[in-house]
Amino acid sequence: MSRKFTYPFRYDPAPEVKAAAAVTLEHIDSTPWLREAAGEGKMFGVLIVEPEEGGIGYDEGLMHRLPDGKCFIAAFSGNIGEMNLIEGFVPPVFDLLDPKGYFKTEEARINAVGREIAAIESGEICSGDITEALGELRQKRKTMSDSLQKWIFSSYRVHNGSREEKSISEIFEMKGLVPPGGTGDCAAPKLLDYAFTHGLRPVSMGEFWYCADSGLGTSGTEKKVKGEFYPSCSSKCGPLLRWMLQGVDTDNPYGFDDSTVPAILWEDSSLMVVDKPAGMLCVPGKDGQISMVERLPQPCFAVHRLDMDTSGVILTAKTLRAQSTLRKQFEAREVSKSYVAVVENRTGLTEGQTGTISLPMRPDIEDRPRQIVDFTYGKEAVTEYSVLWSNAANSGQDGKALAIVRFKPLTGRTHQLRVHAAAGLGCPILGDILYGGTYYRRLCLHAESISFLHPLTEERMSFSVPHPFTI
Repeated sequence: MSRKFTYPFRYDPAPEVKAAAAVTLEHIDSTPWLREAAGEGKMFGVLIVEPEEGGIGYDEGLMHRLPDGKCFIAAFSGNIGEMNLIEGFVPPVFDLLDPKGYFKTEEARINAVGREIAAIESGEICSGDITEALGELRQKRKTMSDSLQKWIFSSYRVHNGSREEKSISEIFEMKGLVPPGGTGDCAAPKLLDYAFTHGLRPVSMGEFWYCADSGLGTSGTEKKVKGEFYPSCSSKCGPLLRWMLQGVDTDNPYGFDDSTVPAILWEDSSLMVVDKPAGMLCVPGKDGQISMVERLPQPCFAVHRLDMDTSGVILTAKTLRAQSTLRKQFEAREVSKSYVAVVENRTGLTEGQTGTISLPMRPDIEDRPRQIVDFTYGKEAVTEYSVLWSNAANSGQDGKALAIVRFKPLTGRTHQLRVHAAAGLGCPILGDILYGGTYYRRLCLHAESISFLHPLTEERMSFSVPHPFTI
């Protein structure tokens, strides 16, 4: 039985993918100009492939072979040194850097308008009505830029595993979305499109980081590390890769599909309490997935949110009045919540241990959606914790020392428990690859309970869902 293809948004790279990445890293390191050009940081990808009978043929110069005979192709995201065609790497889906092409011609025209605006603003050239002239020029530049962006995404045409072809614009329009800039230029879509159009069957894939050196963020948690694998981005590659992988048997770690309705724990005319599965968005996002609120049998409004990869109890409102009342309770910290997580016990947590973590947090503007600890500009973030179980004998999952911890957040910052586990306890949550955790098929964080006042009766209500983790 053949192995399913890599699910690009959460995966453990196959051994042959790691071997292909090692070959690619060695090539970059041994090529001075490439090492320097990519040294500030660049995502690369490798795709293990098998030639198909009757394919139209591939460029032998792009096919790399491992010692065991397996073949792979490689790609990089975006451009390197203002180049998108580099020997040994697959070409872009569409070449925007052709100096005589439409993109470069239009880009030059837009830049000329920009220089005219700058000249008026600096006083180099005079105009009768400066305000009116600048307004007209800025509108002209915006119209030209919008038109060029639409042309780009209409020109980027990709293929899927069923050998269908669509433009990026068409793919995003099907989800009611607008593609962000740079969509289609990441390594994964380059690799898949080349395979689908050159008689190659995708076997397994991975995307990894290259940089001159690695370090720690101000939170003390690892940032992107040279040679480490990372999941595909959700905003640009989410809708795109999900369409491109149609017709490919993919190893999706989440146990639901587009028809799944989350379990309803309790409801009345004002609210609905739901058990959200891991991997499901709470509300519609930018990656085109069907969210939890869209799956519910009645229209509901979000009151609070859980991370996509967090499972457990979540509260929704059926009326705007109920939503407003419940949100005010959250703002006043009148809602009590508890979570259970499996953490990698790197610091010797012991059963029965309790404490409070107080580490202020803010978004990492250079690496969203990551959050970091910042004692100067961060907002207060406080979490109480208690250790329910500890594996001091180091005989847990895959031989790792693990612990089960209950967290009670007293504030509600984005990724608060994930950062506090990693930076506060020194024990990242199992599966939390964003904050230095080891790969697992899901993020081992579960919203265990919630307690609040009913928005109409003001009766205290409590709901809980036992955590699903077994060790």
